[in-house]
Amino acid sequence: MTGDTEWSLRLPGEGKYLCRRTDLGVVTPYPLHVTYRSANWSDNWQQVGEWMPVGPLFSIQCEDVEGPVDILLPHVLCLTDATELTPEDLQVVHVVGDSPELLPVTELTPSHAVTRFKKGSLFGVVGRTAKVRCISRNGLLTAFAAVNDSDISMLKVYIVSNTTIMHEALQKNEKGWNFAPCDYRTCELKPGAVYYLEGSITNGRDMFVSSSPQCLMFEDTFDTNKFYEPFRVEVTSDIWNSSTTSRLSLELLKEVNNDAKEPIAELTLGHYKRGNTAEGVDSGLSTPTEFEKSVESLDIAGRGSILLVGDEYCTSKGGISTINRQVAHMITAAGAKVYATVLEASQQDERDAERDGVRLLIPRLDVDSSAKPSLEWLTVYHKHHFPHIPSDISCIVGHVDVTSRAARKIKEERFPHAKLAMFGHVAPEETEHYKSDEKALGVGRKEASIQDDIGKADVVFSVGPRIHRHYDRFLHQCGVDHYIFLPEPSKVFSEAKMTFGEEVEVEKPERVVLSIGRVRNVEMLKGHDLAAGSIDKAAQRLDNQYTLRLRVRGIDENDFKDSKRILEEKLRSGRVKPTLLPYGTQEEIRRDMEACHLVLMPSRAEPFGLVGLEAIAAGVPVLISEHSGLAEMIKKLSDRLGQPTFRHCIVKMKGDTATDADTEKWADAIEDFITNARSEFAEARAFREKLLASKYWEESHQTFLQACGITATPSAQAEGGDAEADDSN
Repeated sequence: MTGDTEWSLRLPGEGKYLCRRTDLGVVTPYPLHVTYRSANWSDNWQQVGEWMPVGPLFSIQCEDVEGPVDILLPHVLCLTDATELTPEDLQVVHVVGDSPELLPVTELTPSHAVTRFKKGSLFGVVGRTAKVRCISRNGLLTAFAAVNDSDISMLKVYIVSNTTIMHEALQKNEKGWNFAPCDYRTCELKPGAVYYLEGSITNGRDMFVSSSPQCLMFEDTFDTNKFYEPFRVEVTSDIWNSSTTSRLSLELLKEVNNDAKEPIAELTLGHYKRGNTAEGVDSGLSTPTEFEKSVESLDIAGRGSILLVGDEYCTSKGGISTINRQVAHMITAAGAKVYATVLEASQQDERDAERDGVRLLIPRLDVDSSAKPSLEWLTVYHKHHFPHIPSDISCIVGHVDVTSRAARKIKEERFPHAKLAMFGHVAPEETEHYKSDEKALGVGRKEASIQDDIGKADVVFSVGPRIHRHYDRFLHQCGVDHYIFLPEPSKVFSEAKMTFGEEVEVEKPERVVLSIGRVRNVEMLKGHDLAAGSIDKAAQRLDNQYTLRLRVRGIDENDFKDSKRILEEKLRSGRVKPTLLPYGTQEEIRRDMEACHLVLMPSRAEPFGLVGLEAIAAGVPVLISEHSGLAEMIKKLSDRLGQPTFRHCIVKMKGDTATDADTEKWADAIEDFITNARSEFAEARAFREKLLASKYWEESHQTFLQACGITATPSAQAEGGDAEADDSN
């Protein structure tokens, strides 16, 4: 592609811009017209013994330069392996005509070296040979299969520098030989090291995999006018058959001391064959050909590591952390490497993360400081407290409005090449009015702050239809991809053992009602006043028939007294005494559900309502507010699953806080459920089975896995504004 494609970007104003086709970046304080193309080192700069290239070379021209402009030049150095590297060991070669000069690097990130633009033509990062020769490179192990070979029995496997320019050059070259990309992995490669490729097949059949040459020595690959030798892999027979799963694994090994070999990276090219099952029905699984088509659109960064930006890994404090952990499990199950930031981690968190296959990143603490970790450590001071974030991050995931700003800052300041995905959990315009006048007054600022973050994302997943509807128009105007994400109930709840339990008649049987979530400062929003007031009314009506208990899980110990007072103010009759329970794990909440007869979710405004979904998955009767994303989902699913009567668990509300109208509605619903508990348990059990069997969540999860940093647009793009990107030959 070098010399064939030139990009012309008209940058609209101040900002940091990044071209995804080349990874070249520009920081400008004013509108700027930039024209650039990639170039070859061998044609333009003869390597001086003291210096060697560590990144691609570019020809860059800027028009209308009125002041300082910085350019971000990609490099391939693994900085975690460069502890002895000093700023003077890296420079930028600047060539004007036949006269090269060295420019200082003003800032070094894991992916780019920054320097001040000077009038001229060629720019590229070089390092002092004695220092950078021994530093590992961000490399790429990438495989190409013959297009007409549906069995993938002939492949070419390259080890090259991980640059978008090199990846596109390989694709273009192999396309001419009727080869297409079929898989790749990012990895660390060391110049001068010798690498071997070993293949194996697992499908219950004896087969032979040959690879030639026996080994290859890795050197940096920045020039696109050169031929780079691949490993050529052949499989002796058809590895696909209709009755088994076939998997072709190719492992890259580095030669170390004493002829030993160290594993570096592995490609798994196996898949399932589309064929007939034992019953003669199409199995619906993908053929190798379909697999090749799907990966042709993968972005080069898509198979790097995924960074989940969170403040905790436990799930005791509600929906955002629960979904963050669910996303982590989804990604690791798909075979990707996941790192998750946390501010603190208990031993249980560490065990959970290890079980999920997730690597926790805990902040580095200052020896002389007693400061308590805060979100600022992720947002403002991430370079100081989280310097150990790996360099191969290809996608960063944040959560509105807890870590969305932190995710955005980490991307902009350290991983400009990475894709930014965000989850939308809140809609302040709906919820803040029920918190306080101060919160209501700040709705505009909070909405603007959220829009500022999600408008910079590459893709946004809104949890449920309600949040999706709230932000869809804005994100459409910003050109940000936007999808609905539907959570899957945790197995902790879907595997709960729920029974009604009473086999004989009991005088004034006990009925336990469970509400989950903190009370103080959100009692109006979460409807705890409704829960307490309606249970009090129901207790009065059922005084001679049942003994009612109210349990509230999720109380901070510092809020215990205030929370108890808020609830008791509504429990005026004295017939019900609230039991307040602290934050709990999913296992503890499941035990709460197994011990109760009814779960309440009486929120006046609930963007989704994960607690209600978990109760439904556990098979316990539940009452949920109609003003929730969950209610909208249940209405659709109850009809689709052939159980429209289940929608009677949705309580219609006026939203009037000045009267007891909604309290009366909830009291009526609670009374009805309590007096018909046996049949309600049967109804809940039936819907639970249909809900879990439907796998309603699968489509949105597949969309996430496909959209989160693995697709690329066919044309050059720039971040930071409506920049035009024109290809001209």
